[in-house]
Amino acid sequence: MPAHTCIQSLTRTPQDSQARSTLSTRTAQKKKKMSLEGKVAVVTGAAAGIGKALSEILFKNGAKVVLLDVNESAGKSLMEALNKEKGQDSALFLSCDVQLEEQLKGIKPLLSCPVYSATKSGVIGFTRAMAGASTMAGFGIRFNALCPALVKTELLAHLTEKLGQFTILEEPTRQLLDKYGVLSPSDVAECLLELVTDESKNGEAYMVCPIGNMYATFPSIEPEAK
Repeated sequence: MPAHTCIQSLTRTPQDSQARSTLSTRTAQKKKKMSLEGKVAVVTGAAAGIGKALSEILFKNGAKVVLLDVNESAGKSLMEALNKEKGQDSALFLSCDVQLEEQLKGIKPLLSCPVYSATKSGVIGFTRAMAGASTMAGFGIRFNALCPALVKTELLAHLTEKLGQFTILEEPTRQLLDKYGVLSPSDVAECLLELVTDESKNGEAYMVCPIGNMYATFPSIEPEAK
C-alpha cells in the first residue's frame, strides 16, 4: 500500500477532504486532452529522422503541418505524400535552415559533445522560463521540452566525423550506446504526442530513454501566494 494511503487512513485531519479534493482535481487535469483537429504544427528538420516522425504523428492525429527543412527534395516528397493522404493544403513545405542538429539529446551532459550539451541545457531553462511567464501573464500558451536520449538518426550513423576534436571519446560514446540502447524516431514522436495533447503539462522536461520515460523534477519557480 502506498505511503500516502496509509497516512490518510490512520491520521484523519480536517484537511483530509481538501487533500482528496485536490488529488481528484489533479487527476482530472492529467486526463484532460487537447484535440489536434484544426491545429497547425510547425516542425523544423521535418524531412527526415525525428522531425519526420514528429510531423507524421501530428498529421495522423488531425493537425495540419508546416514542414521546415533544408532538404527540399525530401521535404517536398513528404508534403506530397501527406497531402495525397488527406487532400491539398493539409501539409506545406518551406525551405528553411535553422542550423539545428538532430543529435544525441538529453538532460544529462554528453561528454563527447560539451558545447552541444550546454545548448540543450539552455533550451530547458528557456522552456521553463517561458512556461512560467506565459502562466503569470495569462497568455494561454504551454511550453515543454522533449529530451530524448540516443536516437537512431543519420547523425548518429556518422558519429565519428561529427565528434570533431572529441574523436578521442568515440569509444566511450559507443559504450553508452551499447549499455543504454538507442531510440527510434517513432519512440520520440509518441512522447511528443503526450506533451502536446495533455493540457496539464507546462514547463516540463520529458526524458525519453530506452529503459523508460520520466518527467524531470525541478524547484518551483512560481511566486508565493500573498
